[in-house]
Amino acid sequence: MQQYQQLVHSFEEALHHSYHPYFDVHHFEKIIAYYQQAKKYKKAFEAVTCALHHHHYSADLLGLKAQVLLDLRKAKAALRVIEQAINLSPSIENYLIQALALRDLHEYTQATPILLNILTDNTSNATERSDAYFYLAHIYDAQNDLQQAYDCIVRCLEHNNNHTQALLSLNYFTSLSARYDESINLYKKIIDEYPYTYEAWQGLGDAYFGLGLYEKAIDAYEFVVAIDDTYVQGYISQAEAYFELANFAKSAALYLIAMKHNPDFVQEISFSYNLGLCYYNLKDYDKAINYFAHTIKSDESFANAYYQIASCYEQQGLVEDALVYYKHALKFNGNDKDYLMAVANAYMVMGKISSAIPHYTQLVTDYPKNVTFAQLLSYAYIVQDEIPTALQIIERSNQQFQDAHEAVWLYLKAACFVLSGQKQEGIAIFERAFYTNKSLQNLFFDIVPYMKRNPMVCQILGQE
Repeated sequence: MQQYQQLVHSFEEALHHSYHPYFDVHHFEKIIAYYQQAKKYKKAFEAVTCALHHHHYSADLLGLKAQVLLDLRKAKAALRVIEQAINLSPSIENYLIQALALRDLHEYTQATPILLNILTDNTSNATERSDAYFYLAHIYDAQNDLQQAYDCIVRCLEHNNNHTQALLSLNYFTSLSARYDESINLYKKIIDEYPYTYEAWQGLGDAYFGLGLYEKAIDAYEFVVAIDDTYVQGYISQAEAYFELANFAKSAALYLIAMKHNPDFVQEISFSYNLGLCYYNLKDYDKAINYFAHTIKSDESFANAYYQIASCYEQQGLVEDALVYYKHALKFNGNDKDYLMAVANAYMVMGKISSAIPHYTQLVTDYPKNVTFAQLLSYAYIVQDEIPTALQIIERSNQQFQDAHEAVWLYLKAACFVLSGQKQEGIAIFERAFYTNKSLQNLFFDIVPYMKRNPMVCQILGQE
């Protein structure tokens, strides 16, 4: 772009003296290209408008104007301009721009045949066919045909295996279609020819990641940052792979390297949240809370960040503080079973059984096939000394879940009978439960631990 700067400077100087400074078509094209590469699309539009004032019938300039209008997201205007260009010069390049405008207008049934015609046109070159496949891929993606989209991106790279945007799209379509093995072979082929293409190494790493081959993924990601040590995604991808390998210290270190390259990343929701998870697993709860708080600062409705802060407090024995954040999480997602369970369990630890019961009740209502929730609800009523209600839940659950979990309900029922003064009946039910499933006996002893010393119970245990 530097070689264009003097030309652009001359153009901008001329604007101060003449509304439409004159340059030949070739020079105007360079000026417009400079602004496009710099993403100064309004300036590019000003330049191409000026160019067409002098070169009214230049199909090339009309094509450039259509491209700039697409950059400005004015697809309808771009379509009108490119149709004028096609009338002057029905070139494949102009048809590609027309198809792109139709794609941006979601006119897929009109765009597709134009692109297919280009692919069968003997005069089209490899670059034009590559672009046609690239546009087709994104049309199929918009129509949720991921397999066709993937196939088109592969064909695009067959015609131009150094197509940067196609490499990024291949990564995207690979993750959606889960065609990891095919992509690995293609990435390796591209790397053999262009070993310093970091996008190909990134895609190779992501394909290995998708297959759960995290060590191989890390090897590929290391090549990414070796080629371009400012490419932040390479560090983040390594961090994610190390996290999957439970190497949380290495994962956190790589996230911090990424943040060093781009300090604003701490405001990215997934970035700060994942870094918080690293520190949570490292039991560095203060740092974990700090990064989860950054997540909430970026998105106050991110329920799981509140949940993780609560978990940090709970791990430190600060149950009341944990409950505050569990309730925040529940406020944003009132039907989440983990949040409901956490709130209920916190109330139980704090001895506020009556506050826990409504949450366990909601869990049983929302997830009627979950044995654990029914078990916890009945246990809460037992601790609350509402034995008749507990027995109703136990009987109903026993009928619902039948033989698969019979021992669970027998142990709980036995405890209810003991607590209600019917010790002999309770022991008899305990014996039946014990011979059904010995491993669950603590369901009984957690409620009535003193029964371990009961001679009849000792006798049953002794027969094990």
